[in-house]
Amino acid sequence: MNMKQQYKKEQTDQLIEGMATLTGIPESTYKQQGIKFMLENTDAVEGLTRAQRKKLTALKEFTALWNEVEFLNEDTAINTSEKAGQYFHARLKCCAERERFEVALLNSQNKLIATKTLFEGTINESPVYPREIARAALNHNAQSVILAHNHPGGSLKPSAADITVTQNVARGLKAIGIHVVDHIIVSFVGYASMAELGSL
Repeated sequence: MNMKQQYKKEQTDQLIEGMATLTGIPESTYKQQGIKFMLENTDAVEGLTRAQRKKLTALKEFTALWNEVEFLNEDTAINTSEKAGQYFHARLKCCAERERFEVALLNSQNKLIATKTLFEGTINESPVYPREIARAALNHNAQSVILAHNHPGGSLKPSAADITVTQNVARGLKAIGIHVVDHIIVSFVGYASMAELGSL
């Protein structure tokens, strides 16, 4: 084992020890199942109590919140599909149980004002999407938005419903002077930009 591998093992062991302390889940479970699997598939991990599952879910949500606060502290512009993808992948990659639809509200310099989770469940062609997104954008004085949702099944290919909803939202927001920059699709394997795919 080289020095890098040794350091990685030491850091991983410390992470597991800390997670075990916070959740009450034995370190052996993390080592057997893997940290990533347990965070992404909390309900699929056998042998956990209801309280342990609840703590693990809270830890997962805390991590996403921490990533967002750090991003806001850096005051970084989300001005490329890569930055948008990285941002939403950090937020949504662990949502393996259900689909979540979010919108990043941006100012005129493409800096983040706020990110809102607007819907949970299966994305469809409901007219509520443009209306709710427009309301959030206007309430925050956003000049543009980036849409994002996760695919729990792992596929990064936009579905027909994804494309239809995105185009409907873009049309609706354009009418009130708000630009849809991109729609990011996230799964545990990575992310895809609908703008880069030409589906926006």
